[in-house]
Amino acid sequence: MLGVGAQSLFLMTPDLKTFRRLTVRFAAVCLLLNVNVACWQPASVRGSFVTAAPIAAAPPAAAVGADFPVSASSASSAGERSPASVWREGERVYLAENSPLRARLRFEAAREEVRPASLRFVGQIVPDPQRLARVYAPFAGKVVAVHAGAGRAVEAGEPLVTLHSPELVAVWGEFRKARTALNLAERNWARQRDLFAHRAAAQRDLEEAQADLDDARSEFEAARERLVLWGVDPDSAATSSPREYPHLVVRAPQSGRVLELAVAVGEVLQDEAEELGTIADLSVVWLSVEVPEHELRRVLAQMGRAGAPYTVAAHVAAYPGETFRGEVLSLGELVSEETRTVSLRVALPNPDGRLKPGMFATVEIAGEPQRGLSVPASAVVQRGGQTLVYEKLAEGVLAARPVTLGVEAGERFFITGGLKAGAQILTQNGVLLP
Repeated sequence: MLGVGAQSLFLMTPDLKTFRRLTVRFAAVCLLLNVNVACWQPASVRGSFVTAAPIAAAPPAAAVGADFPVSASSASSAGERSPASVWREGERVYLAENSPLRARLRFEAAREEVRPASLRFVGQIVPDPQRLARVYAPFAGKVVAVHAGAGRAVEAGEPLVTLHSPELVAVWGEFRKARTALNLAERNWARQRDLFAHRAAAQRDLEEAQADLDDARSEFEAARERLVLWGVDPDSAATSSPREYPHLVVRAPQSGRVLELAVAVGEVLQDEAEELGTIADLSVVWLSVEVPEHELRRVLAQMGRAGAPYTVAAHVAAYPGETFRGEVLSLGELVSEETRTVSLRVALPNPDGRLKPGMFATVEIAGEPQRGLSVPASAVVQRGGQTLVYEKLAEGVLAARPVTLGVEAGERFFITGGLKAGAQILTQNGVLLP
């Protein structure tokens, strides 16, 4: 069919120059389809301007997707296989002699040794809940002043926010009314007592005056306690007029550092249960660690051997080389259904405030010395749901060995299965292999 199409194309073109230009384009398409161009060229032009060699064999499927693919200039002639820099056949990985990856591979012999094993987990610095206070506005109202901001150290009772609240005016009015009623009841009781002493009043009138006085005192104390509850000084409220005392000052419930104060001047608070901010004493912080369920037995065994209290070492990225030690407070009783972990809480002293809530930390729980076959942690590769190390069999030939990991000891892992002592193990750049 291609030959018929080419001959028709030759008959339809007005001159040889145009035919050659169209034929070159057609030849390119035929090369993509692995068709020998010479099989359809007309006799009058065959060999005059284009000759296509048979297409070289495609590289093996194992070479597809290799880290260092072969360039077009290295394609071999007909019948030869185009080599790949790196390819895999079964469990073996091959590197060509000219592969630049060879110079980047480092090997080390797997060896038997005794090392102090430890368990490592990642945790997060959080405030101590017992040293944390949340700030709420007792009334809805409009913010007229903000006296502190996030990050500032405050003392207990220090003003944080000032509100203009109509509800405060109402409570203040109830207090003033109760105070006036109490004064009136006291005067009435004193008058009835004097009249009764001079036999000018009956016993019943004196008793009624005493009951009215008791009711007035109860209402006054209730109104006073409401002011105290909302942080208002009753003595100041008693001597102020509605024009002089329309504002409510929200004060710090404890000493510490303001972690958050999410209000601005002019903002209207619609709900008295709305949280304004958070204050925390960060002299002691918690390290919250989630221990995987399958590691729980080893953690419990180690903590049981050490006895209570148990101290762990923590490291944070912000201060490389430094170790922060803290005491384990508790190990949770419940396993999370979502993460299958148990919460571990560690108290870390933080007198200088360098440990900030939200920081991540690595927790190291020391264990008993372990003896066995070990490899560097950098030699272990996770791929396709398997844990692998690469063993050197010969120059340019490696084997991917599935292994079973034991405990972690510093920067090394103990291997409990899948590897023999003395095997030359790739220690780095294993992720670059197919």
